[in-house]
Amino acid sequence: MISVIVPARNEGPRIGRCLAALAAQTPEAGAFEVLVIDNASIDDTAAIAAGAGAQVISAPQGTVGALRNLGVLHARGDLLAFLDADCVASPSWLAGARAAMTDTDVAVGNVYDLPADAGWIERVWLGDVAPQRWRTTELWSGNMVVRRDAFERSGGFDGSLVSSEDVVLSHALGRYGALHCDPRVRVTHIGGPRTLGAFARQQLWHGFEAWTLFRAGIPRATFGPSIVTLVAYLALLTAALWPGPSRWSLSAAGAGLLLGAALWLARGKLKRASDRSPAAHLRITLLHLVGLSAHATAIPLRALGLRWSGRPKRDDASALVRPRQ
Repeated sequence: MISVIVPARNEGPRIGRCLAALAAQTPEAGAFEVLVIDNASIDDTAAIAAGAGAQVISAPQGTVGALRNLGVLHARGDLLAFLDADCVASPSWLAGARAAMTDTDVAVGNVYDLPADAGWIERVWLGDVAPQRWRTTELWSGNMVVRRDAFERSGGFDGSLVSSEDVVLSHALGRYGALHCDPRVRVTHIGGPRTLGAFARQQLWHGFEAWTLFRAGIPRATFGPSIVTLVAYLALLTAALWPGPSRWSLSAAGAGLLLGAALWLARGKLKRASDRSPAAHLRITLLHLVGLSAHATAIPLRALGLRWSGRPKRDDASALVRPRQ
């Protein structure tokens, strides 16, 4: 039995496609149920989900991690499949997850496929899904299938986190078995950013818990470059507000650090990219510059304990993972 858990808030324009794809799963998927956790939507999300045959659970408040935990409490499956409402599962998604889950695996998933009409930002940022299976330390909760016993032993998602709850869960799950990205576990993401502004907002959200992860000892490749970016902006701000003999030196140092951090991360993506033209270099570097700038903004917000969406953030990084006895 697989329980598919879909958190949703005002996803009326997309959730119909998400649920239709689940209804069209191949017979090899076996028995499964679909639970939509409606986070106080003011559109027709709940009505569409109910009409599609999903079990709709109302959750007036809570982070996305808390919504997924609530879904688990109502779920009957031995396997928990987490899917975002703006993702469309391939017809063999659940069957592929069953086949991909070896005896030593606690979770499988994959990065997102791109829709046919994907914009340049999605194509550059996500790229192509690798055709082979590989072991990973991190799975994204928009496309993740987890053994229920391992999920419960790991303490589930940390419902106090605004974002990165899947990173924390992945880190905890690694204690009990292997995590794999597998090409058989495919979904298409249809809600990606189309403008640099939307991309910056997405990255601000993704980077909001970077400080929390750092304090909890969960390494991320973007944390160091984000700190460098923050220092670069402080140097530029100092040069602008307090002009003096060192103004141009500070400006040059800030600009150099800013560009250097973006290029450092861009080089890794360029190694895997099929397009290595000068234009591709420029696009990838630009996106990393925007992304790092958003992360650099998020880190002090979180470190200073400021609120996000009106919710106070917990400071106890040691309680991120709460294994159940």
